Amino acid sequence: AVGKRDEVLKRTKQNEPHEHNGAWWYFTGGKSFGFAPNGTICQESADTHDASDPKRLSWHMNGDGYRAGAIDYADHDDDDDEHHTKLVYYT
Repeated sequence: AVGKRDEVLKRTKQNEPHEHNGAWWYFTGGKSFGFAPNGTICQESADTHDASDPKRLSWHMNGDGYRAGAIDYADHDDDDDEHHTKLVYYT
């Protein structure tokens, strides 16, 4: 997903994403940041709706990961060999 920085980082209320450039974006303080292919999300601390959907991204705002598509990092152990970096590019 890609979009204008001001739209992608627009603050939203819990479970109320907004559509921009073909994706539904949310950035809820104390909860999570991410996007979905439609306006249906289940945002507890992160979006847990449709765990098999490869077109979703949801990051916890406390620094921990959560999901990239259908890959769930909720149970990530710091001793694991798999480490991931979150990147957001903008101009």
